[in-house]
This record gives sequence, C-alpha cells and structure tokens, in this order.
Amino acid sequence: MDYIFIVDVMLGKLSKWLRIIGYEALYNPFWSDEDIIVMAEKKKGIIVTRDTKLKAQGKDIRIVYLKENSIQNQLAELMDKLRITVDNEKILSRCIVCNGMLQLIKKNEVEGMVPEYVFLNNEYFYRCNNCSKIYWSGSHTEDIYRKLKEMFPGQIA
Repeated sequence: MDYIFIVDVMLGKLSKWLRIIGYEALYNPFWSDEDIIVMAEKKKGIIVTRDTKLKAQGKDIRIVYLKENSIQNQLAELMDKLRITVDNEKILSRCIVCNGMLQLIKKNEVEGMVPEYVFLNNEYFYRCNNCSKIYWSGSHTEDIYRKLKEMFPGQIA
C-alpha cells in the first residue's frame, strides 16, 4: 500500500526522512491545523503529528500521534504503528526538498549544472520531476545508507 503522509509543522525533519525512504510526505512549515486537516482530506492522507490537540472532529481522517523525540525513534514509531517497512527499491526515489519523483537523466543533460568534479566522477544523475533539482551519488548517499542501516537493521540492502 502506498501511504501519503501529511506531516505537521513540528516534524519537518521526519518528512525529509520519509521522503528519503520513498514515501510521499507533504509538509509545509506554515500550515495551520486546519490546513493539515484539509490537505489530509484532499489527498486521503494520514496525518502525522506530536500535537495531541490536533483533532479531526467528525472527519474520516487517520491521525498518527508520535511520542518520540528523535528522528530515528519517530520514524521507527511511525513504521511500527502502521506496520510498514522500508522498500529498498524506493530509497532515494523522491526529492527531499519538494517531494517530487526523481527521474534518471542522461549525463550530458547536467553538464554545466553541477560542479565539474561531480560531473567528471559520476555516471548517473537524477532530476526531480517537480522542482528540477539535480541529484547524484556521493558521500552524502553513503551517509544516508549508513544511517538507514542503523535505523532498520537487516532491512536495508
């Protein structure tokens, strides 16, 4: 099942990590509680919050309340509550900035758009289909996988 998460203003870093593992995570630091509820209704999404006062009175909306403080523990708590796992095929498939999907592009399309060293030392590049941000593998990618392996022992390839 593909989940759409509507992440409240207290959990911006969590939205980034949900995107890293391939989930659609909608987040805006300026949304009010009402904005979050409207978005959840519109997208048929699950609200993720630490705000126990956030209620969707009379609305058919699922809300997951998190208690944990650290990003690692929040992600684990959410995944445990929903009984979901990490799909290795979806890791790093979304833009962490805008939530768009990443598409593999030809190397020559990024010439002059990335640092020369990056262009010369990478064969694969990805572009966000929404904001056009360019991504490539580097030490940051290794760091992400290292953190994911710590968070989800035995689940990350």
